[in-house]
Amino acid sequence: MRRILLSISGLALACATSSSPTHLSETQRAQKDAQQGYQDAANSQKHASDEQQKAEQAQLDVYAAEKALADAHTRLKLQRSKAAEAQREAGQAGRDSQESSARSQDEATVLQAGDANAGSAPVPR
Repeated sequence: MRRILLSISGLALACATSSSPTHLSETQRAQKDAQQGYQDAANSQKHASDEQQKAEQAQLDVYAAEKALADAHTRLKLQRSKAAEAQREAGQAGRDSQESSARSQDEATVLQAGDANAGSAPVPR
């Protein structure tokens, strides 16, 4: 009986040893697949993180562009206001010049009329 028991134990050991490489190979394959899946997930997470950073930078760029546009719009309004004021001042200066010229013309006419009434006195040169 002891002999049968030893034979069965030897047979079991032989079977375990012979099936071990197949089992180990499947275990290694499963571990390798799991590691690859983990690596793929880590790579995907890194890629997603990189894309998120790019999206955040793009949003900051949009904010900066919107601010620059708003600043330019404010400068445009200010410059248009200054241009309109300068045009008003130029128009007023033109009107003032015309009035001054008209007064000078009137004064010259009055002086000429006075000179004509005073006689034909020689004009000093």
